[in-house]
Amino acid sequence: MDLDEILHEVGENGKYQNLMLWFVFLPAHLTFGCHAFSQLFMTWTPDHWCQIPELAAANLSDHLIRHLTIPPDLTTRTGYSQCSMYKLDYSIHTQHNTIILKEPNTNWTNVTCHSGWIYNTSSNWDRDTVVTKVSDDAL
Repeated sequence: MDLDEILHEVGENGKYQNLMLWFVFLPAHLTFGCHAFSQLFMTWTPDHWCQIPELAAANLSDHLIRHLTIPPDLTTRTGYSQCSMYKLDYSIHTQHNTIILKEPNTNWTNVTCHSGWIYNTSSNWDRDTVVTKVSDDAL
């Protein structure tokens, strides 16, 4: 006896099948959409650039720090590289919490980020994602 014959004997769509459908299966599936689409928001990578600890005390805007220390990259949304910075001793260029460096030289050597990243949190939904919460040691 196969499944079709068993269903024919017990009833193909009775009270029990309707109760299972409405009270067990459908409520269990309501959360699937949340799980499927939550990855879009949790794994979003916000715009980011290299962190330069020597410039933290200089009280500069993020835009000015990017302009002076990050090489241009027109393939990114911000127009700046997200994984490299100019190889300079930034402590020499900052004195008395002001910066001496006025314009970057695009011929300077580029190096990869070594002190982590700064994430653009200007928009509300870019603030907390999996990417911004992973420590540098995990990378």
